[in-house]
Amino acid sequence: MKRAKAYFTVEAALIMPLVLGCYLFVIGMMFFQYDRCVLEMNMARLAAWGAAAGESGGEAVTGLREQAGEPGQGAYLWLLPEEPAVSSGEGTLTVRGAGEFPLPGAGLFALKTSWGEEIVYRVSVLDPAFLLRLGRGLREKLSQ
Repeated sequence: MKRAKAYFTVEAALIMPLVLGCYLFVIGMMFFQYDRCVLEMNMARLAAWGAAAGESGGEAVTGLREQAGEPGQGAYLWLLPEEPAVSSGEGTLTVRGAGEFPLPGAGLFALKTSWGEEIVYRVSVLDPAFLLRLGRGLREKLSQ
């Protein structure tokens, strides 16, 4: 009977699950980073829109909620977004966006079944009169 050398098969059987696990981890982290960036971009857009509108109080909150619309799943790969929370007061506007990343298979090991993400932007509401005064002051300084 001829003896076969099968050490390569045994090594591959031990190493391949590790390599595939590393690939899946990297791909999962890329999804997480992409969704976090999209959530941050959406909240920054809402905060900039609200600050540029120059409104305060309930008008700003109502306008931002209309601008935000429903927190649909379309732009996100993995994130389950929540509805953005908008508040206004004392010349500032706060926009908060949050969502959860469900972790597949985490329930099997009695681990936390999802990761949470929260983005908060606080901006000063722009006053059109202040911007005009600022522009005139800059024009005067540049013309000197």
